[in-house]
Amino acid sequence: RNGKNFYPALSLPERETLQESIEANGLLEPLTVVQDKLLGGYRLISGHNRLWALQNLHAACETDKWQMAPCRVLSELTEAQEQCAIIEANRQRKKDAQTLAEEARRLTEAYVKRKEAGEELPGRIRDRVAEALQVSSTKLAQLNAIKENLCVPGFKRDWEERRMNESVAYEISKLPQEQQYRLLDWSIDNHRTPTVQDVENFAAG
Repeated sequence: RNGKNFYPALSLPERETLQESIEANGLLEPLTVVQDKLLGGYRLISGHNRLWALQNLHAACETDKWQMAPCRVLSELTEAQEQCAIIEANRQRKKDAQTLAEEARRLTEAYVKRKEAGEELPGRIRDRVAEALQVSSTKLAQLNAIKENLCVPGFKRDWEERRMNESVAYEISKLPQEQQYRLLDWSIDNHRTPTVQDVENFAAG
């Protein structure tokens, strides 16, 4: 597995469905790889779930039918370019807000490194990230606000573990740190995660 690929694997039922589709229809989308000159061979950029399915099919097959797979081979990439390529290859993946936030963080860091290395990247980095992720600059700013300003560990954990939705997380991120801690105490005392209305009432009151 490519260590720069931070996307979670499909669930086992989803991977089994993918395997059945490949068995019935063949591999319709090639794997994407880049040559690894240091270690020899190739590193996978996109297609981890497809490769899992192909390996399973090969293990269950008595012939060499699934021994080889078509690959799209990319030119040599810098570390930052490779991170961009991984995110770009996952553009069509269904993503939640937490995954988008992590994509935005990694892509921003990669673009900064590429610019610092002298690569010509027209336009503002935030606009390029928003375009690559197919989201508005406003949504990107909100996700960044959550990432940077949701500072209370309890709320931060709820957000990262998908127990808090984006709207609530964003409203909490707008509160000063001291108010976030007081809101957390309120949340614990009332045995529930606050709603947007709760946060707005707390901020006003």
